[in-house]
Amino acid sequence: MSAPDKLSPRPDANLQPSPAWLVLLKRLGIWGLFLLVMYLARDFFFTAFMTFLFSYLTLAVVGWGMRRLSPDQERPGLRRLLTVGVFVLVPLILLVIGVLLAPRLIAQGRRLAGWLSHINPETEVTRLLQGWIGPTEFKREYGGPADERYRDGLEEFRKSGTRHVAAYYDFPKVQSWVEGGFRRQFTDAESGRIRSRINREGTSSKEFEDWFIKVKVPQLQDQAKKRTAESRNAEVGMRNRESAQGNLNSAFRVPPSALDPLVRAAASAEPVQLFEQARHDPAALAVLRQEWLQDALQSGLAAAKGSPAYRDQLRAHYEESRAKHREAIPYTFDEYSQLQKARPEGPKAFGDMLEKLRPSNEEETETGLQADFEAAKQHELFQEWWSTSTIGGFIRHEVESGESAAGSGRAERIVTTLLNIPIDLSTALILSFFICIDFPRLKRAVGGLRATWLRDVYDEMAPALTNLGHLIGRSLFAQACVSACNAMLIGLALWILGVDHAALLAGMVFVLCLVPALGMIIAWILISVMALVQPGGGVVLVLKVSGAVLIVILLENFVFSPRILGKMMELHPVLILAILPLAQYFFGVWGLILATPVAVYVVHVLILQRGLPGSEQGHGRPPPGSETDKTSAASPALAIEAEVDRGVKIPESAK
Repeated sequence: MSAPDKLSPRPDANLQPSPAWLVLLKRLGIWGLFLLVMYLARDFFFTAFMTFLFSYLTLAVVGWGMRRLSPDQERPGLRRLLTVGVFVLVPLILLVIGVLLAPRLIAQGRRLAGWLSHINPETEVTRLLQGWIGPTEFKREYGGPADERYRDGLEEFRKSGTRHVAAYYDFPKVQSWVEGGFRRQFTDAESGRIRSRINREGTSSKEFEDWFIKVKVPQLQDQAKKRTAESRNAEVGMRNRESAQGNLNSAFRVPPSALDPLVRAAASAEPVQLFEQARHDPAALAVLRQEWLQDALQSGLAAAKGSPAYRDQLRAHYEESRAKHREAIPYTFDEYSQLQKARPEGPKAFGDMLEKLRPSNEEETETGLQADFEAAKQHELFQEWWSTSTIGGFIRHEVESGESAAGSGRAERIVTTLLNIPIDLSTALILSFFICIDFPRLKRAVGGLRATWLRDVYDEMAPALTNLGHLIGRSLFAQACVSACNAMLIGLALWILGVDHAALLAGMVFVLCLVPALGMIIAWILISVMALVQPGGGVVLVLKVSGAVLIVILLENFVFSPRILGKMMELHPVLILAILPLAQYFFGVWGLILATPVAVYVVHVLILQRGLPGSEQGHGRPPPGSETDKTSAASPALAIEAEVDRGVKIPESAK
């Protein structure tokens, strides 16, 4: 036999088909290895997902541009130019939008964060419950104005001389709302100025030297005296009990620190000598610089808060808040300042000050007396119920356990997430740029795997992953459209109802609604909490807001989702709502995001075998005997490859 005959492949007719069990085993092995790789790389799933998302959006825009500019000819130079243009223009557009919207959103976010830092969950829960429990307990204990118990209690309260009790209990809420956001904003700005000044001057400045000699040297000398005393006690203990020498040494051993040389030298050296030693010790100088920065921030902020500039800025902020919530903030700034000073002295001093600022006539005094009596007794009866009731104890325990669980490690998790997200997004942008800039060549290189020993892997996974990629991209685009509709309607409703931070809450609705079902529930909770605790808010405003959110949810389920998500994905909304809880239970947030495209793939491709929604075969299999059917029957792999190369055509309804 000649050499060419030896090298020539055998004809396909002589190939024996593999047994069905072997084919099934091979497919299970391929997908098992793929899932194992996905599990091992789960920590990089966010980066991979964002890389796919950026690449999908960029390729969609570039493909649209190529069809308009060069419909009959593939021009690699033009494709690369459009790709670079997308990666340059899109960030610039987002930057312009950010410049227009970011200052307002950042200001609202700072005020909201500052207010939340002054909020105690237990206080807010008790305030909410008191509005329901207090009147009930009061009616049970005193009845109504015609009841003898009510009249006796009113006369006893009249003798106490306490006035404006309701205003006394409502004042902390006004105070935290007004000053919470302002203090956070003022502290951030002042801290930035102090840090900038210290970084500019550095440890070679006269200010650092003065701080070290006046503040740090006395601390080092005290530490040196304590260590000397501890060493003497350790020596006495070792002499008395030699058997416990190791335990005593470990008990009195001080953990090593970068400032240990300075502590030892502080026992005998002069302050100037200590300063020179610190300047020549880089490790100690770094620690001292951080301590100097913290002390400078504390002293600088304390001085700034006592300055006239702080009061002027607070007045401007107060008047702005009062203009928006005049009923909830009824006092002028001068009245507010006087009441703020009087409140720590108790209800009587607060009431006397308010009466002095706003004298009441005889009719108002009698009416206000009854209101003050009811407010005082409702507060007392609720406090008794809160401390003795079984239900109150259960609620209090749940709130306290929730606070401790939320506080443990929460700051570290938030900081870690905030640090990792920019890095992951930057990595995803770089990867997506290199993928998109040379996508045709990369696509040919991946297709070349069919000519290697990985042919079976390619034929098994390439069509499925390509179809899932198209479905995920279309699903996210459709969900983003639904989220935008929800955000606009919610923002308009909050603005009409007078809910604070409407723009910020609308932005949060857009982000949260990218996660189907669960996102809208979380947004509903956040909006309801804001409507409940803001000045002038309460249960009535919560009901109004809940009604608006319910209307948006109905519009989403019966208008937006059927017309946008349903048409693009060709999946009934009832089926989508049915699979979302299961996906969230087994796979969490990622399950909610990927549930819809995976369900579409399973229903249309695996079960109905109709092809992708919107594709050329999306509404049925090819007719028996057609060329496509013959090709598929002769070589399924070639038919699949042709389907992949042909891509997915987006329906006109989706455009």
